[in-house]
Amino acid sequence: MLTIRFAAPGAGYDPPLGQPGILTSQPEAGHLSFQRRLRVRDQTEQPLFDDVHGYGWFLLAYGNKSVESQLLDEDREFFLDGLKGQCVNISAEEDVSGEYRDWFADHMELDSVVLIRPDFYIFGHAPRAEVNGLVQDLRKKLGAA
Repeated sequence: MLTIRFAAPGAGYDPPLGQPGILTSQPEAGHLSFQRRLRVRDQTEQPLFDDVHGYGWFLLAYGNKSVESQLLDEDREFFLDGLKGQCVNISAEEDVSGEYRDWFADHMELDSVVLIRPDFYIFGHAPRAEVNGLVQDLRKKLGAA
């Protein structure tokens, strides 16, 4: 799995998950997410995303603008407390290779948030201002709405 997730997008990826499933109907949904090396302050090595942030549900965004601050109380409680999810922003400084920026720019928009499942597949994405709708869609798909 690590080798596949570290491969360049489109190279060596598993086929996408099919519908119906716990994902949106967007073209990127059901595709395996990827991980890259991150520049971490006060570390000489550049660890992989999973080594820094661990595993589980992620709301992943590019840039310094907080995703967590966009969440309404009910959605924050569901995602952070209920699912033990994490809100992660990859800054330009952390993006060693620039591939996170390219991935967001090429497949969504730079101001998007991607919801990644614990199995590393993409649930879906939304503009940052619509992140609550993305979390609410996940709640419905999980039968927790």
